[in-house]
Amino acid sequence: MTHSDEMWDNINLDAMVIAPTIEWAQDMGLTDSWDFPWDPKRKIYFLKVIHQLHCLKNIRRAVKQLMSKEENNVKFAHIEHCLDTLRQDLMCKADDTPMPSLELVNAAGEGQVLKCKNFDKLIAWAKHPDRDACYKRGNDYEPPLHSIDRYAFCPPSSEHFPIMSQYFMDRGYSVNFSE
Repeated sequence: MTHSDEMWDNINLDAMVIAPTIEWAQDMGLTDSWDFPWDPKRKIYFLKVIHQLHCLKNIRRAVKQLMSKEENNVKFAHIEHCLDTLRQDLMCKADDTPMPSLELVNAAGEGQVLKCKNFDKLIAWAKHPDRDACYKRGNDYEPPLHSIDRYAFCPPSSEHFPIMSQYFMDRGYSVNFSE
C-alpha cells in the first residue's frame, strides 16, 4: 500500500449525513428529503463536500482496479452518478483561481498555496447533536447489508439512542450500536 493509498483510505466519510430539524431545513430553503429514522421531526441531508470525497474515492478505486485488472465491485451507474455530480458542481462553482505552471503539461497548480476552509470545523458542525445523523459510512467498498445499518451509531447521550437501540434489538441485532 502506498502513502497515497493510505491517505485516500483514511478519509473519514462519517459526517456525510446530517439530520437537522424540518424547521431548520425549511428555514435554509432545502427541498424535502428522506425522514430520519429515529425522529419524525428530522430529515436526512448529505453534505456535498463529503459526498464528493466519497465519489472521488470510488472513482479512484474503480480506476485502480481497472488498471490492475482487479475485479471492480463499484457499479458503473454509481461511477456515472459520481462523475456527473462532480461535473455539475465544478461547472456551478466555476473556481476561477489562476493556477501557475512551470511545465507545459500535467503540472498546473503544482506547489500552489491554497487558502482552505477549516475541514475539522465542518465535521464538528455536522456531528453536533443538533444535526448528528448517528451515521458511519464504514467501508465504501463493502456496503452494509441494509442501508439503515449506517444509522446505528447514536451515542448513549443522544436523545435518539433509545429509539435506535429498540429498532435494532427488535430485529435481532446484538451489537453495541454506539461504537
